Amino acid sequence: MTNLYESNNYDLSFRGILSNNDFKLYTNNDTILVSSDINFDINADYRSSINYLASSILGGIAHTIINESKHSNIVIEELEGKKFI
Repeated sequence: MTNLYESNNYDLSFRGILSNNDFKLYTNNDTILVSSDINFDINADYRSSINYLASSILGGIAHTIINESKHSNIVIEELEGKKFI
């Protein structure tokens, strides 16, 4: 294993600004308008931050499998995944 800092750590920085009753969060490559509290209730009738996190993980894995299978001429007829958080 390597002892390089970058191999074990990923540094992120964020900046938030409230202006004209709008709160904007600035990331390294994007700006996100935050209009309300973030909801972590997985039983809510609408999408929560946990739903977005799970969908980004599963979606990323699924797209990687699909793209790599295309490069290897493998046909995927169905794909299902489960993520337990």
